[in-house]
Amino acid sequence: MAVSPLTRVEHPVSGALLAGLAELSSTDWIPLDEAAARLGVDAPEILALAERGLLIADSPDEPFARLRAAEERLAADRWDPYAVFCHFLSRWRGVEYLAGFAETGPEQADPRSPQAYVDRHGPPPPHFHEVAGLGELGELAERVDLPLSEPEGALFNLLRRRRTCRGFDTARPLLLEPFSHLLRWSFGCHGVLSLTPELALLKKTSPSGGALHPVEVYPLVRDVEGLAPGLYHYSVRDHALTPIASRTAEQMAALAVRLTAGQTYFAGAHALFVLTARFGRNFWKYHRHPRAYRVVLMDAAHLSQTLYLVAAELGLGAFFTAGINDIDAEEELGIDGFAEGAVAICGCGVPGRAGEGLTFEPAPYVPRVGTV
Repeated sequence: MAVSPLTRVEHPVSGALLAGLAELSSTDWIPLDEAAARLGVDAPEILALAERGLLIADSPDEPFARLRAAEERLAADRWDPYAVFCHFLSRWRGVEYLAGFAETGPEQADPRSPQAYVDRHGPPPPHFHEVAGLGELGELAERVDLPLSEPEGALFNLLRRRRTCRGFDTARPLLLEPFSHLLRWSFGCHGVLSLTPELALLKKTSPSGGALHPVEVYPLVRDVEGLAPGLYHYSVRDHALTPIASRTAEQMAALAVRLTAGQTYFAGAHALFVLTARFGRNFWKYHRHPRAYRVVLMDAAHLSQTLYLVAAELGLGAFFTAGINDIDAEEELGIDGFAEGAVAICGCGVPGRAGEGLTFEPAPYVPRVGTV
């Protein structure tokens, strides 16, 4: 099977055809008839290969023009070839994802309960991992116990309150001021360093590889005071929202479920945030670098943790998920998925009782003591 990241469509190929494809130039154009002769197939088969993205055709017709533009976009943004396959072959469209197991009560016989999941798949790897330490002479070394302390202070108390929320109060809106605070202190810019007239590095509340901050934020508003339900882009420069599409609150709830691949508990969230990456912003510096794509994903993860902490300080519930229909999200936002693509979705809202069965309420834990 041969597959192109441009289309994600598998195509059966013979060994001879695969060898012929490998011999064709990735930079020089050749006539259609010559390509057919060199590969030992007819012209329609050459066009079929081009429709699947295995060849690039210099044609103004679709889908050839669109695929050529996408391939040129990948080259212009300096993607690492292996990162291309990692990203584009793992994207979703129309997936309805169900979690591995659901929280249930003692009298519920949910086949997705934790015990049923363990019975079916076996126990997971241990939740705590230990290794045998070695001393200078290669002998087993004694463990060094560190001082135990429970520091107090605003930051530590905030970290204790950080959690994922899956239940929201749909009876009241999210007020505009805390919503604004959440955007500015999670995603906004708080400093600029101009290195050249064209190059500026940004200071945000989360770190970013090279201080480039390629992640963009698209709020999907269901119920925020003073804002019409719909899709927006968050302008970091102006701390403002640019409307993209208008929807009803009911439509936004349905869209939330569709974009989070069937995670119905997010329908009640007052706002979701689609995190996208302008890949060229990162790859401009780290061009064709094998680690650059990982850094983009780390940037989104950093932002999500900051969102959790800001939401906890504001008394809001927050969540983050990478289980998203990224292709559907890109189509809704009108972005091409190549120059800019969705990587994750997070969200917030007024906490409510709905979804409490899926809320993770841990018992406090102290090292060397256990749960208390």
